[in-house]
Amino acid sequence: MIGAAVGSAIAMTLGTGNPAPWGGWIVAFVSQKPLIYLLASLIGVVVTASMVILLKPTIKKTAPVEKESDDDFDIGDLKVL
Repeated sequence: MIGAAVGSAIAMTLGTGNPAPWGGWIVAFVSQKPLIYLLASLIGVVVTASMVILLKPTIKKTAPVEKESDDDFDIGDLKVL
């Protein structure tokens, strides 16, 4: 949401607008100053991606633990109900 806020603030500050805001980049050609509209959107994408990369926790991979396989069937383990 921070990236969307940054992109929207840049677009508003630079005076671009989109009369069809539900269309995204498909309707960018009808916006006022379409190149600035796309640039502000891309800056918002970069901010969002940067936040995800910086805030995502790193997970250390550990070697899988091998379990002993107990494939033997022991009749003594059966219980009759």
